[in-house]
Amino acid sequence: MKKVTFGLLATLAATQIFASSTYEELFKSRKIDKSELIKLDTAKLDKVQRQVFEDLLKSVSMLGYKKSECDSSRVIKAEQLHGLGISNEHYNTVLIYFYGLNRKRCEESEYNKFAKLIAVNLASQKDSEVLEFITNLNRVGSAVYYDYAEAEVDFKQLPKSVQDRTSEVSFLKEDFNLFESLQNAE
Repeated sequence: MKKVTFGLLATLAATQIFASSTYEELFKSRKIDKSELIKLDTAKLDKVQRQVFEDLLKSVSMLGYKKSECDSSRVIKAEQLHGLGISNEHYNTVLIYFYGLNRKRCEESEYNKFAKLIAVNLASQKDSEVLEFITNLNRVGSAVYYDYAEAEVDFKQLPKSVQDRTSEVSFLKEDFNLFESLQNAE
């Protein structure tokens, strides 16, 4: 029974983290099949391992809720970008960087809890199937942060005047819909 129970909890937790279309796309691109979560055998975990695994699943769920709260339908208009007085070739880099920065700020508290529980689980779990599941959760849950780190590097390579000008603009500091804003920037 524990195998099915934890599998269902894992499925529910994973479903929460992938509630938005952005995370659904990430989920699909990371090649994690939700049906495989049901097969996870947690019966062989000891009490401590089971508890830290349960805590991780709860954390995944909370992170998913937080990610949903951070979603925004607000779209940055082309006129706003043109008003910045920067080259069109910098629009995508600027939008991707500020989207990642805003997501990081919004989700940071829950993500930090998730990351700590990933570390605890990776250190305490011995079962290879459980470790693979945890590794996959980490990949998907952390994908936005990896992308943000890359975007930050790209942003820091822009001319200093572009960095300074865009860092002062309030409409980039609020959550926005990245994909629709990128489409408007074209």
